Amino acid sequence: MDFFSILSAESVAIKNVTVENAINIVAPSILSNLLTTFQASAADSTISLGNIQGTTAGSQSIKVLANAAVFLGEIGLSVPLKDVTVATGTSATIHSIFVTRDISISIPIILGGSSILSTIANGASGTQLTLPSIDGTTSGAQTLTIQTGIADSIFTADIGGIVPIGNFEVLSENIYLQNTLVTVEGSHTYGGPVSISQNIIFRALGDILFESTVDPIVDQSPSLTFYPGSGSL
Repeated sequence: MDFFSILSAESVAIKNVTVENAINIVAPSILSNLLTTFQASAADSTISLGNIQGTTAGSQSIKVLANAAVFLGEIGLSVPLKDVTVATGTSATIHSIFVTRDISISIPIILGGSSILSTIANGASGTQLTLPSIDGTTSGAQTLTIQTGIADSIFTADIGGIVPIGNFEVLSENIYLQNTLVTVEGSHTYGGPVSISQNIIFRALGDILFESTVDPIVDQSPSLTFYPGSGSL
């Protein structure tokens, strides 16, 4: 199939969608498979999905495979999914995501609005959240809250390096910063032990708050630089 598009419907029951060029589902999707794959294989293929819900909390998962931009609506807001994976593409514009296990996004993230990424939906606690670079669409306009409970959050690239986000809050059992820069126009809050692997700069116009320890990864000696602006550290 070349293109797949659903522009108007109250809701759509989805299994798997595989095309060559583009997937565009504007209507809310309800997943019926345990794993639903959205795949577009052409070199410039895009995938655009509206809001997505499961049928049973913590039972359905999605995997997205594109070669160009990915756009995601709110995921799991009413009925949380099990896992969300965005494996390939050039960028992922996202909104809030609620799951009971893992969120793994391998391509640069753009916040389409103020978002919550939660792996503790339905009272369960996920195992891991792994994210690459994160930027806003308008400087300081989008906030990001991470909630993983007793699970870990891993950040592999810079946050706000191109377009600074608003407030940035991470509530996790362990927070691993493998990046070199976090820039926000509001405040940072780190609600768990932070481990850093290389020299890192924290920039904010508001406060920078660490509620637990900040330590290097074993056998490394990185430096920390803080620019809290008009806020406090």
